[in-house]
Amino acid sequence: MLQDFDFSYVPENAKGSKVAYAAAGIKDPRKEISLAEVHDCFSIHEMLIYEDFGFSARGRAREDIEAGTFSLKGEFPVNTDGGLKCFGHPLGASGLRMMYEVYKQLGFGFLESVYKKAMLIELAKSGSKTEEEKPLKVHYDGQIVGDFFVDLFVDDRVVVELKSVQHLSKEHEVQLVNYLKGLGRDIGLLVNFGSSGVEVKRKFREQKVRQD
Repeated sequence: MLQDFDFSYVPENAKGSKVAYAAAGIKDPRKEISLAEVHDCFSIHEMLIYEDFGFSARGRAREDIEAGTFSLKGEFPVNTDGGLKCFGHPLGASGLRMMYEVYKQLGFGFLESVYKKAMLIELAKSGSKTEEEKPLKVHYDGQIVGDFFVDLFVDDRVVVELKSVQHLSKEHEVQLVNYLKGLGRDIGLLVNFGSSGVEVKRKFREQKVRQD
């Protein structure tokens, strides 16, 4: 491990931003860009990006933050939607943001098919590979015993079941776990666009423990 590495900036970010600015004809990003969305996996990383991207002078990001420069009404708004941290980062933050965005615009009371179409739009924006009503085979003892159509199948691994009911019940959760077992998939999400907000349950297929 390098002992003299400078952790106060990310070289790839700095170099990449210069290439992007050159391609776009931008000479002063702070003056020529109206707003920005940056990856805020950690607060310190967001500060580094401000400097790496030229939003702040090197070593001056803290001053700009305290001055409100990057706030919603500041000189240069950044992460106006709250960023990933606002959505519970790290794991699942992007998916949760999509669900809440759909609920914010549609609210409660539509058919599940409406929410499904809205989620497909959001997932397409993120670049996720998503299949609607994907037929999957249910296996028992190594043999196919039935077919099942999942609401959404994301990135070839996550089964997503959508509901539009007052509240999720235990039966909904058990049903999803059974689907995972029968389909041989490990991860499932049960999402309800309910009367009081979005309910999300993450479920996993129980792994068999070998007895040797």
